[in-house]
Parts: sequence; C-alpha cells; structure tokens
Amino acid sequence: MSRKRLASLAALAIVVLTYAATAWARPGGGHGFGGGGGGGGGGGGGGGGGGGFSSHSFGGGHSGGGGMDLGWTLFVIAVAMIVVLVVPIASGRIVAQGADWSSSTVDTLAQPPTPGLDRAELARLARHDPNLSIVLLEDFVQELYVRAHEARADAASLALLAPYIDPKQRDALLARNQGPLLAVRDIVVGASDLAKLTVLDARALLSVDFTANYTELLAHGDTQQRYYVRERWTLERSLNAKSRAPDEWRAFNCPKCGGPVALAHERACEYCNAPFERGDHEWFVVGIRVEECNVLPPQLGGYAEEVYGGPTIVDPSLPEHLTALEIEDPAFDPEAFDRHVTMVYHRLNQAWSSLDWAAVRPFTTDRFWLAQTYWIEAYRSQGLRNRMDEASIRRIELTKATRDAFFWALTVRVFASAIDTTVHEATGRRVGGNGSARRYSEYWTFIRSVGRRAATTDTPVCPNCGADAKVGMAGNCDACGVKLTGGAYDWVLSKIEQDEVYR
Repeated sequence: MSRKRLASLAALAIVVLTYAATAWARPGGGHGFGGGGGGGGGGGGGGGGGGGFSSHSFGGGHSGGGGMDLGWTLFVIAVAMIVVLVVPIASGRIVAQGADWSSSTVDTLAQPPTPGLDRAELARLARHDPNLSIVLLEDFVQELYVRAHEARADAASLALLAPYIDPKQRDALLARNQGPLLAVRDIVVGASDLAKLTVLDARALLSVDFTANYTELLAHGDTQQRYYVRERWTLERSLNAKSRAPDEWRAFNCPKCGGPVALAHERACEYCNAPFERGDHEWFVVGIRVEECNVLPPQLGGYAEEVYGGPTIVDPSLPEHLTALEIEDPAFDPEAFDRHVTMVYHRLNQAWSSLDWAAVRPFTTDRFWLAQTYWIEAYRSQGLRNRMDEASIRRIELTKATRDAFFWALTVRVFASAIDTTVHEATGRRVGGNGSARRYSEYWTFIRSVGRRAATTDTPVCPNCGADAKVGMAGNCDACGVKLTGGAYDWVLSKIEQDEVYR
C-alpha cells in the first residue's frame, strides 16, 4: 500500500476518532497543551497557551451525557485503524497537503508539560543583559513568528526580516508554500513557549515552541486552506546584545540604529553598516523545525481530574519584593489588587462563555488575548461553546512579585469553582460536563509598567480617562486613545499556568 494511501486512511481514522469523541460527549474546553489540570493556560512558561479557564484536557475522562454505545463503537474502529495503519509508520513522516505532517495525531493528545526555562541560565543571561525582560522576550518571538508567516507569501517582504531570520530559514519558509500564494492570513498563535535557553561563552541559544493556525490563500483557483501547526524555532543572540524597549523593536527595523531595512541591503544596514547575521544585536532565527502540520482542527478533549488543594508555591523573596513595590508605588494596595483580580476573573469567564472574546481585551496583554483567540476559533469551527456558569473565586493567594527593567509582575494563585459544560451552539445540547460545580486552582500573572504610581481599579473602566473599558484592535481605549493592553496604566493579565506545571 502506498504511503499516500496510508496517509489518507490514517487521516480517516483520526476523523472517526474525533467524531467518536463527540458521540462520547467528551469535547470540552481548557485543553491545555500540557495536559489536564485546573484550567487553561495563557502561553509562556509552564503549561503553555491552552485555552479556556476550566479543567479539561486532551484524552480526558468520560464525563457528560449520552451517546456511549455509538461513541464506543466508533472509538474501537478508530483505534483499530490507527493501530493497523498509523503505528507501523509512526517512526516516519507523512507528507500531507505538501507539508511535513506527523503520522500520529494520538501522541499530541497528552503531551508532557513544557519544562520552561532554566533559572540558572536565565540568571547567566541577565548578568550580560540587565534589560532582560521575559515579558518582552515572549512578545518579541511571537510577533516575529506572525510577521514571518505573513511575509512568506512574498519573497521580497520576507527579505525585509533579514536582520532577524537567517537566509536558509527564509528559504525554508518560502519552500513551505503550496504553490503561488496571495497571502498567509488570520494567523493565531495558541502557544509560544520559551522551551530552552543555553548560554555559551559568547552567545545564547533559545528554543521556542509554537502552536498556531493560519490560512493560506492560493493565487490560482481562489482557494484557501486552514492549517494547524506545531513548530520549534531556534534563535541565537550575542551576549553583548542588550534587550530593547518595546517601542524600539516593534518596527522590526535595523536592531542597531533603527533604520528601515532596504531590499538592496539584505546583508547589512545601509545607514550604520551593521551586519545582519547571527544576532549580533537582536535574537536571530537560525533553525525552524515543523513538528506537525495538518488540516484537522484541534480536538477539544474530555474532562480530566482536577489538580486542586495542593500546597501553594510561594517565592521566598516575596516579602522583600512586595516591600520594594510598595515603596516605589505608595498607592499599591494588596486588597485592591485582589479586587482587580476578581473583576478580571469574572470578565474573562463571561467573555469566554459567550464567545465574545473582544470584551475582555482591555484587561489582558495582547499576547494572552490572541493565544486564547486560537481556542475561541476552535470552538466556533466545531459548533461548540464552553460555558463557565456560576464561576466564583473562593480565595486568592499572592505568591510572587518580580521586577525587570520594564515591568512589575505579580503572580497569584486563584482558587475557584464553576459549573463547567460544553454545549452544541445550534441546539444547546450538552456534550461535556455534568452540570455540577467543579473546583480548580491556577496561577495567574499580571504585569504593569515600572514607574506607574496609581491606585488599582476594581471596575471595568479605562484607568486613564474613566470611560467604559473598550478598545480597538490595537488595544487602545476608544475614548482617550491610550494603549491599555500594555500594562502602562493598570495591571493586565499576562499568563495563566496550571498547578501541575507551575514552579
């Protein structure tokens, strides 16, 4: 049997298994990339960008309503097909839709938690780079990923990223195109995990794991295809380089002088003559590995057992750093901050349950909001909606306070409960959850710009002008125009991590 035929049958088996999950009443929310636990993640270290604020995971339990007989039959058929067709070729790769596609989708249903960056290596890098900010580093790599995919429809556009991507990797991005492209659009990054950092004598290497989806619009036939991908990017930077402020790197110009990149000068800046190679002044992509690329949507798996009630991990330096924050900002009040967390929690769950994700934009970072958009789209594409009814916080524990050159970050452990169900949007029929309240806990990290001195708000208003908190696509207040999603005016949610992966 040809590999093409095997690929087709393997894909059919996975489709059957996906339908079996639906018949089994198991598609749900949460689905953290790192497995089960108390809810979704917001990208970044730890559990990654799994969506939702509930407790489901890929391959979870059998909670939910009827359809068991049909679901079991389909499940057995699907597993048999996968064992016969997929396992024998799992060690190889199947080319599907012209992309490097893993022959086994089952192994993506229970991926291990992302280990996160080694603190000793971070400390070594920070000694060379006093401006090091993990918040900005996560934003930078995600923005670079999006820009690179948008640009690969046109070689000239991709060449403008010469200061940030090695020529061989730009060629590899162009080679992924399935024929002439009009555009790569609607790029949504579900996770951008800083997976590994290695500090050498003169350079640092950084591995970043991306999970994303995007649409390719073909130039011929006016056709388009949506892809779901997992990729690992490797970046390199000189230890002499220093992290730049957000307004300095967002234009993706010359990383040394800020001058625009010209097509006629792909190897060096025409203004300062700085060479565009090997990350002398900024992180530079030296490797891209596509680990999975397929046209199937992510499975919204069943419900997992909760990880709840274990000991809270408190940073030993919390009292010292909290005192420093209170000295820097005398208006800071821990009780007011707790009220702010509670307000954001309720706004988040209301927006998630209604699929009106834009409503929560003013209270989160751009990266967190976009990562969860990945899962909102996944629910919509499968005609599902994850509901978090009667969501309430039981208690909040402050666990960590840190400061870098640009941001303060506060982490709290949120203990909460909700009636967590998944329903078919068209019929309202429940396909996940059992209607009972479930307890869960997560670690939430909020950031705010260094130098901000003002009381924390506990109402959904713009902290600058007092108008209702509504923002446009750029994250700016509709009333006064200031950017709310960058943490310049109040604490915004940057990350959600699960109990079992937080450290």
